[in-house]
Amino acid sequence: MEDPISIHLTYTIDDPLRVAKFIQDQSFVHKYDVLLSAGVVFLGFVGLILLMTDDFSRLNILGTIVFSAIPAASIGVAVYMLHGPVGSWLAKRRVTKYFDASPIINQEKTIEFSNDGIRTTGSLSSSFIRWEGIVRVTESETDFIFFTGNERFGSYIPKRAFNSPNDLTSVQKLIRQSIPDKGKSRIS
Repeated sequence: MEDPISIHLTYTIDDPLRVAKFIQDQSFVHKYDVLLSAGVVFLGFVGLILLMTDDFSRLNILGTIVFSAIPAASIGVAVYMLHGPVGSWLAKRRVTKYFDASPIINQEKTIEFSNDGIRTTGSLSSSFIRWEGIVRVTESETDFIFFTGNERFGSYIPKRAFNSPNDLTSVQKLIRQSIPDKGKSRIS
């Protein structure tokens, strides 16, 4: 890329909420929390029954499975029902507190994409991340999320901040060129 691409951005509360939800939805525990919680309860009940049994020859295997499956299914249903509302409420509460308390996130920023990396400047802060410092980039429908560690994201940039579709396409190409050996990146 010959000339850097600059965008101006002021985050809204929706930006960190959307990114937090996207990252949460990608996590293994979040995807399989119903199965994990039901499985733990099931194995716990089976374990308790086995601990209380003196004579394994008289153990009713089918009864043990059914007796353990009922509370496991109940917990699975409860986790499934509470999964959305409680998870959303907790994420919104955490992100809102952070957003309201951070003067740096609330200021207008200029973000510049160049062959060297990503430079962010504002009236209260500035940062520069070289492409070599980015472990992976995930592109959602609405955002770019730049990870500086396996599970730690360094920054996110909403696509709405780009001046034109051409700038967006140029940044996508720059990302592909700048971190080609980072196989975990998902850039469309």
